[in-house]
Amino acid sequence: MSLIEFIRAQSYLDQSSTGELRSDGPSSIDGPLRGAEVLLVDDILDTGLTMTRIAQSLQPLTGGRIWTAVLLSKRTPKRRKDVLREDFVAFSIPDRFVVGFGMDYNQKFRELNHICAMSKVGIDKYSTKQ
Repeated sequence: MSLIEFIRAQSYLDQSSTGELRSDGPSSIDGPLRGAEVLLVDDILDTGLTMTRIAQSLQPLTGGRIWTAVLLSKRTPKRRKDVLREDFVAFSIPDRFVVGFGMDYNQKFRELNHICAMSKVGIDKYSTKQ
């Protein structure tokens, strides 16, 4: 049995985590997924707070093991020690702010068909603090 659910989650404004997780997704899981293993897939792992909070909210709904997979894992000192660790990583990247391929900066650049690091000039230009 396989089922795909999407959860849209956001915790960043400009380059910083707001500490608040805004998400939409399933509020209940019934039937054969109870007790099943779950694979939680994310585009990027930075501080780890978003993935940890989503996993914590899914755990009581499934009761099974939650595996994590990320496309990009940042090598960053910002990652807290008390957060969930990724089980599968496609690419380990430096601590730079990246956009494209679904990742945005203040709702911009999400539609790019490639991933790129933003320069300081670009970050300043599209900041909400103008």
